[in-house]
Amino acid sequence: MRWVPAIGLAQLVYSAVDFRLVLARDPARYLIHVAGEGLLLAVLVAAGLTYAAATRRTPRGGRPTSPGPSPS
Repeated sequence: MRWVPAIGLAQLVYSAVDFRLVLARDPARYLIHVAGEGLLLAVLVAAGLTYAAATRRTPRGGRPTSPGPSPS
């Protein structure tokens, strides 16, 4: 999943370049657009990191381990 930030950054750059015609007419709209793309990238990366951390803590059986009563 290391490619997600690279793809997201490429999308952000593409979006900023593609939307540049709006910059001359409405700079505020351009900034909101680019900020929104950046926020979307940040949310996707955070979700991916959260998912990766959660899967590292869960064993292969799918159930988290808990210190229950020991069999006597």
